[in-house]
Amino acid sequence: MRDSFIFYKSWWDAVGLLPGEVRGEVLTAIIEYGLTGETNSHQGNTTKAILELIKPQIDANNKRYENGKSGGRPKSIKAAGETETEPDHNREETKEKPKGNQTITKGKPKANREETKAEPNVYVNDNVNVYENDNVFSSRTREEGEEKKEFLEIFFFRNFLDPYRELDRFIAWNTKQGKSPTKYDAELWNPEEKGKRFSDSFLKAWKAIYTTARFSGPDGEKAAESMLDPSLDMKAMNGKWILKCPDTVATWMNNNKDPVSEIMRPLLRGFPMSIQPYRRT
Repeated sequence: MRDSFIFYKSWWDAVGLLPGEVRGEVLTAIIEYGLTGETNSHQGNTTKAILELIKPQIDANNKRYENGKSGGRPKSIKAAGETETEPDHNREETKEKPKGNQTITKGKPKANREETKAEPNVYVNDNVNVYENDNVFSSRTREEGEEKKEFLEIFFFRNFLDPYRELDRFIAWNTKQGKSPTKYDAELWNPEEKGKRFSDSFLKAWKAIYTTARFSGPDGEKAAESMLDPSLDMKAMNGKWILKCPDTVATWMNNNKDPVSEIMRPLLRGFPMSIQPYRRT
């Protein structure tokens, strides 16, 4: 049994929306699994589904912890009878001195030689892997792409009318100021258009589904990226709720009906929900 394990705030964001009895059951199962690696308590379908979603993250965190406890790389094992050779500390290294009468003759450039253009810079590391300049730039581009995802997530769940336009304004303003934007700046950003895109109750439920998907493995991570799509929409129509979302999101939600239903239940208020998938462009 372990003394501790990592419990993410985003898990509480999701679990906190569940009814009281189910919430306690889910928390008990998570804590039990995080500390012992197994669960023996009673589990309903919702608890089983949520636990299965976050088990991979708990296992990965615990594995990193165990690897850290084992220390660094093990020392090499010597063959039987082998003696390690000690360096001879009293030996002085003799360096060959240049001859005093030696002169260096520099060749003069020929008049008819064409100018040679400089080759592009190439960076070589100790493992003789070669990286051209383009790779350096593409690495930075990937980093900037990840930063933009974080800012979009903040603007989306701050319920801006157009989080995508605000992202462009935010990046452009920081570039003009010569600044590297931060999450703190994004949290303080004042949108150009006032108002809300979604109801507070829907956005709260959607954030719980989003955070649950992010920690549920590769399929969930892929679905979570699409949950911030600009065409996402939720409306009440003809006595039922209509959710329009990307097809990857619809597939993930249909494969995880129990936790999704529990999270959405307070929002739906007993009315059915129809999911209308579309393909992202």
